[in-house]
Amino acid sequence: MKTIREIADEIGIDKQRVYRHVKNQGMTAHQKQGVMYFDDVAEVRIKQYFLQGHTSNEAHHKASPDVTNDTAIFELKEQIADCKQMINDFMTIMKMQEANAKNKSAKIVHHRKKLSKPKPRSPAINRLMESVRASTQG
Repeated sequence: MKTIREIADEIGIDKQRVYRHVKNQGMTAHQKQGVMYFDDVAEVRIKQYFLQGHTSNEAHHKASPDVTNDTAIFELKEQIADCKQMINDFMTIMKMQEANAKNKSAKIVHHRKKLSKPKPRSPAINRLMESVRASTQG
């Protein structure tokens, strides 16, 4: 995952040109703390675009409907793949949390059983109890 600045630096162009291209193409990025990160596929597409000799007036060119549709389909497929990955990540987290909850529940049951069992008295306490009983009976 790379930022616009990293991609622009690697191909030697201004980051604003890369940003405008990304915005015009409607490319999606992952955002962390306000910074846009692009996956490997998006990075390759951006680099190919600029390395194919597109000049700074790219905003004045209109893409053909087929290219636009293909781009939209590609972007949607990327978004679907991202969503599937997020679902898998959430399922993994949920399974881990469920296992953690079961583990904690088992520990609680174990400790409750330990607390409900009377503790055996030490021999000194048993002798003391016998002497108290003997003195109160006789």
